[in-house]
Amino acid sequence: MTAPQNQRQLRKAFGCAIALLTLLLLSRTLAGGNTPAFTFHPLYQPNAVAPASEPLEADPDPRAAELAERLRQRLAGLQAAAPFTPQLTPEQSQALSELETRCPGEVSVVLRPLAGTPRQIKGEVLQRAQHGFSTGSDPQLTTAQTFLRTNCDLLRLDDPHAELTLTRRHTDELGRTHLRFQQEYRGVPVWPADVIVHLNPEGHVDVMNGAFVPTPKKLGTVPVLDEADAAEYARTGLTDG
Repeated sequence: MTAPQNQRQLRKAFGCAIALLTLLLLSRTLAGGNTPAFTFHPLYQPNAVAPASEPLEADPDPRAAELAERLRQRLAGLQAAAPFTPQLTPEQSQALSELETRCPGEVSVVLRPLAGTPRQIKGEVLQRAQHGFSTGSDPQLTTAQTFLRTNCDLLRLDDPHAELTLTRRHTDELGRTHLRFQQEYRGVPVWPADVIVHLNPEGHVDVMNGAFVPTPKKLGTVPVLDEADAAEYARTGLTDG
């Protein structure tokens, strides 16, 4: 018999001895009614119940208990408070009334809580398609800009044509076209502030949505700090240095 054959025979004999010893230990444990020294726990037990944890001791510091009670009362007060509902300004109400007169069907407007600008305007036909009268015209852009200019009071924008710049246009598989405008103020981008005008396959505006702010009033656009000073202010303002 060669050396490799001897090694295989030894490994087989050793494995058999381990198996017999394991069976002997299990048989003695079962016969004696004792709990096995080890158990198997599957990774997934759908009906398993987690063992109860030990109760935590109460914090002996009365200041912690007082703070926790104040936080609970504050949270209860916030939950009980009525949610803030933004209201249309008189100019917006008049503009909405005029829009409803021009448009067939119902017009819905959802305002942003803090800014007071429309988060969404939706209707059957908010603005009919404007077909170009000259070669090279852009009927979709003309339609969107006409809607924005006509409803500037509802949008709370002084000059939508100057404040909104087209940045992207996309036509989806349903034939709907979406035009995204970036808000600017005197050439300075307002970030993040976008208006999206949606046209149906016939080219009519039926939805407008976005997040933007009213036209700023008496806001300067000339920097009062240079780049170095601004970086230094930002650096010193960080608490961690």
